[in-house]
Amino acid sequence: MFLFDYKLTDTEKHKEYVGADNHKILDNLAALNEAGAKIVLRCPIIPLVNDCEAHFKGIAEIAEAYESIVLVELMPYHSLGLSKAKQIGREVCYNESGFLSLEQVGIYAEHIQALTEKKVLVSK
Repeated sequence: MFLFDYKLTDTEKHKEYVGADNHKILDNLAALNEAGAKIVLRCPIIPLVNDCEAHFKGIAEIAEAYESIVLVELMPYHSLGLSKAKQIGREVCYNESGFLSLEQVGIYAEHIQALTEKKVLVSK
């Protein structure tokens, strides 16, 4: 079982926020699928970054494309990692300090669930 983070569908946004494009990540996902691994697709939902229709559609398309994905898990954004990033000297390009409500992420999960047959849940 692999917990596989999928942060951004948009390659340019991925490069901006993560520091690299998402091609290697998608290649690794394809390799795990080919190997027959069981995969939980973990998707942090970040306000003003990836809480949009295009990303939700991308999540559903990825889930449908790979038979090894057994579950899609949406994770509400929280700011707990921002101070850690600053402590280790990493530049922080996202400075929202709030939390995303479970109710809002639940609405997003319902939307994605309508686009895929894979189970979609919200982590707490």
